[in-house]
Amino acid sequence: MTPEIVSFTEGQRIWLVRASGGKHLNNFIHNNVVAISHIDSFLSNWQHSELPSLAHITDFVNEDQESKNKRIIVGEVDDELLLDEDLGFEELKDDGYEKSISAINRINQADTFISKIGVDDLIVTLDKDYIVIGRCSSDAYIGHDVLMYDNFNQSTGKVKVETLEYKLRRAVKWGEPISRSLVGSALRKPLLARNTVSNLDEYWDKVYSLVFPVFTRGDAVYFSNRINRVEAISTRAVSRLFEYVADTQLFADVIVSGTFDFDLIGRIVSGDVFEFDLGDRSTSQAEFMSPGNIYYKIIKPGGVDAKKYAAIFIILLGLGISGCKQDSSEFAEATAGIKSFVFQRDMAEERDDFVTADAGTDLMLRQFTELSNKKKIAGVAKNLKLGIGINKSSSNKILSGDNVKAPKVQSKLTAIDDTKLISDQYDLGL
Repeated sequence: MTPEIVSFTEGQRIWLVRASGGKHLNNFIHNNVVAISHIDSFLSNWQHSELPSLAHITDFVNEDQESKNKRIIVGEVDDELLLDEDLGFEELKDDGYEKSISAINRINQADTFISKIGVDDLIVTLDKDYIVIGRCSSDAYIGHDVLMYDNFNQSTGKVKVETLEYKLRRAVKWGEPISRSLVGSALRKPLLARNTVSNLDEYWDKVYSLVFPVFTRGDAVYFSNRINRVEAISTRAVSRLFEYVADTQLFADVIVSGTFDFDLIGRIVSGDVFEFDLGDRSTSQAEFMSPGNIYYKIIKPGGVDAKKYAAIFIILLGLGISGCKQDSSEFAEATAGIKSFVFQRDMAEERDDFVTADAGTDLMLRQFTELSNKKKIAGVAKNLKLGIGINKSSSNKILSGDNVKAPKVQSKLTAIDDTKLISDQYDLGL
């Protein structure tokens, strides 16, 4: 079995596009577009097939602003958040402030949408309940047709037709809606950006974590845990979790090294993880909000393929969290998966190498399950209602751009009370 790992596409940018406070979210998704209305009145009279230049847009907006002298909203934050004085967004409601920046912002927003967003960039949009991430699949274009979406109201049993007339558009392949309750604190404030179009490159790993349970960039492997426990969490359980992640990293190091140092494995099983200096190779960011997210970054050993290392690491992690036993068919399947990464044999070496590798890998994994059982990590996962990854998305292939699908690890012990938007688990048959 060979789980595939998504890698960050270098050069890919991430953009937040929010129109009219998110009221067009369903229309965006249904019609596979994202659109803004900043120069709609200009485009209504634009007779050319090509998009207007920045000079054309600038002249129009300045004339429009001067002649009409009206307040134009170029971006919004959620109404309920504006009312929360503790968040400090009261100043965003000041009309004078909006008037003073509206013209230049209209110009900049239109220019960004036309010239800076690129094909294969990620697009994030949202309303007050959901965030959706998609991949831009076209250049900007002018659309004069009215886009429609039939919104069925379950409480009334009636259908309301929602229309979208914004003319400046891009095609987008959208993923599945993700509950905003799953968004970590580091990303919440950027999602309140005032502008209709804003850049999220700085938060790329947090955006990726919402879609992909594990991914790589350069020499680094990223993955995340979602603590779904609502009550106060056990300090001992959290400390055991971090220790287990460090132990798993050490085991993955031994496997990819090919040295099979069983003395070292024994010390990991019975010893103190602080005996081993991981330095800056293993870091984490935690939000113990119950529920909350933990983000990990692990630097792979030198000379090892990042995707291969990530796959081995995540298989090991799933074995412990699921409580998988060494004599089970699931354990055997995971063992085969690890071997498929580690051993690349040619025909001349196949016979001798296969026997040695098979015995060595099995022994290491048996010792690893002893470590997991000793630390009772499966019980820790149950106590924290722990998920690997933050959100489930069956359309991560759409977002990756390189047509690979992130692994899903299914943990029997993960207990999540949320609805369809549950944390991603890795599908190892566990």
